[in-house]
Amino acid sequence: MRGYKKSFKSLRKRFPFRFFFLSFLFISLSSGAVYFVFFTDFLKIKEINVRNNKEIPSEEIKNAIKDKIYLSGNILFADIKGAVEEIQDNFPKVKNVSINRILPDKISIQISERKPIATVFLDNDFYLIDKDGVVYEKTKWGITPEILPNGVEITSEIAGKLAMAIEKFQSLKIPLDNLFLASAYRANIKTNEGWEAFINLNENISWQMEKLETLLKEKIPPESRKNLKYIDLRFKKTYVYPEI
Repeated sequence: MRGYKKSFKSLRKRFPFRFFFLSFLFISLSSGAVYFVFFTDFLKIKEINVRNNKEIPSEEIKNAIKDKIYLSGNILFADIKGAVEEIQDNFPKVKNVSINRILPDKISIQISERKPIATVFLDNDFYLIDKDGVVYEKTKWGITPEILPNGVEITSEIAGKLAMAIEKFQSLKIPLDNLFLASAYRANIKTNEGWEAFINLNENISWQMEKLETLLKEKIPPESRKNLKYIDLRFKKTYVYPEI
C-alpha cells in the first residue's frame, strides 16, 4: 500500500510538466497551422479554369466573379456559392454551372450553355429559345412577322407548352425555322420545310401534337409536303391548307 501511494505522488509531481508540454505543443501546432493557412502561398489560388464554354469568353466569366473568387486569394475562403450566383445572374446563356476547389491552388468552373432550337418574336425583337422553353437572348435570326400584340408575355406556363411542341417536332425530325407568338393564346411554328403549324396555347398541347404526328405519318409524308402551307391544330377538327 505504501508503494502505491509513493508512485501516485510521483505521478502527481510529473503532471504539471506534462500539462505544460502538451499545452506548448498544441499552441505551437495551432500557430503553425494558422501561419500555413493565412501567410504562405501554398493555398493561394494560382489558376482559374473555365471549361465547356463555347460562346461565353472565359475572361468575361472570370471578371464576373472577381469579387467572389480571384487569383492570389485563399482557396479555402473562396465564395463558391456566391460565384455560382453571379454567373447565373450575369449570363442567361448559362444553363448549369458548377465550381470546385482543386487543392491546393486551382479553381475549376464547369459551364453548360443553352442551345437554341427556335426563335420567338417578343416586344418587336427576336429571341432565342432552348428546348426547356427558356427565352434567353436577342437574335437577328428569323423572319419578319407582323407586330406582336401588346400584353403578350412569355410566362413559365407558355414556355413549357412551347417546349413541349418543339420537342415533338424534334422527335419527328422536322427542323424549325421560327416560332412566332401571334397572340397570348396562339403560336405559329414555321418549319424548314416551308409550312407552318398553328397551336392553341390555351388547349392541351399533347393532344394537338398527337394529332399532328398522326396526320404527318398517315396522310402527309415528307414527299407530300412540298406545297403544304399550314396545319391548323387549334380546333377539334384539324385544318390543312391546301387540303390533301
